[in-house]
Order: sequence, then structure tokens, then C-alpha cells
Amino acid sequence: SWKTHNNLVSNGFFKEKLNNTNQKDFIFISVGNLIKEKNFSLLLRSFKSFNNKYPNSKLKIVGNGNQSNELMQISKNLKIHDKVIFMGTLSRNRVIHEIKNSHVSVSSSNYETFGIFSAESLSLGKVVISTANMGCDDIINEKVGVIVEVDNEIELTNAMINVFENYKNYHPKKIREYAYNKFSDHIISKNLITKYVEILKK
Repeated sequence: SWKTHNNLVSNGFFKEKLNNTNQKDFIFISVGNLIKEKNFSLLLRSFKSFNNKYPNSKLKIVGNGNQSNELMQISKNLKIHDKVIFMGTLSRNRVIHEIKNSHVSVSSSNYETFGIFSAESLSLGKVVISTANMGCDDIINEKVGVIVEVDNEIELTNAMINVFENYKNYHPKKIREYAYNKFSDHIISKNLITKYVEILKK
């Protein structure tokens, strides 16, 4: 019988002021190493389909990796290079700023050990769309985001459309509250101490 304990999210994320993004374009953001396992090519293809339906949209990709040039070429081939912004490696403060100034965070990974980007996005009150990359079931529920099948372009596209069309039904304060009750150092420490006490009593 196993009990999992989540990684904690730094208090700095919870202290950030929640930002209601009022930009003309609807902005998706994804953060991670630009490597095959993160499957950014899937995200680009799904965003292409989304953008065909909703042209006033953009995708920000933060990170570097051995697929950087390949992914940039894919965006050109898909003719969305003017809609996709490859931002490279950014400082933590800049990443926070970019997430705050986006509408939805997207993780398209085939595999994640935890999914800290998703947890940090929730702590900033952002809706999260994620592929079912292992630990996401313990990070996301239907009130704060959407989980889709790994490497399924149609499902990811539909999730992006669904979140966009129902965006007003998501509430940043409630999303942050959910994240705090799962990932804050106060909650994680309390849960660990409780478990240690139970073990020591045995």
C-alpha cells in the first residue's frame, strides 16, 4: 500500500498577485526542455488546429533543447511561426511573469516525474491542460483543468477549444486555493509530519 506525497511549490508563487490577462490574443504557454519526451511537436500541431478556428491566439514556448531548431522549423512548416514565440531559457521571475500574462498552461509531455510546471501554473491561478503523463492525475482535476490522452492531437486540440470556450467558468482564486491545499510547504510539511508520527508509533 503506497501513499504519495506531492512536491511542494515555492511560497513565492502563492505570494504573486493573481493576474487576469486582458490581452487581445488568447495565449497558451508551455515550459520545459525542448526534447523529444516533452512532445512539443504535438502541441504545435494542436495549436495549429486551434489557431485555424480562433486566429486571435498565440503560443509561448519557454525552454531550450536539442529539438529547438526542429520545432522552429515545424512551426514554419505549419505556417504558425508568426503565432508561436520561442522564448528560450528564462529566469524564474521571468517565467512567473510569462505564465501570469498567459491564459492557459499546457503540458504535452509523454512522460513526467511530477509535473512542476503544471503545479506552479495552478498556484498562479491558471487553467492547466495536460497529457496523462503519469502524475498529472494527482495534480489536476476537472475544476482546474483538463487531462487528455498522451500523444493524441485531436484530444489536445479539443481540450484547448473547450477551455477557451468555457474560460469564464474557471476562477483563478479557486484554482490557487486548490493548489495551496495540495502543494504549499505548509500542507506538504504537515502531511509528512503526520505520516512520520504514524510510522514511529508503529
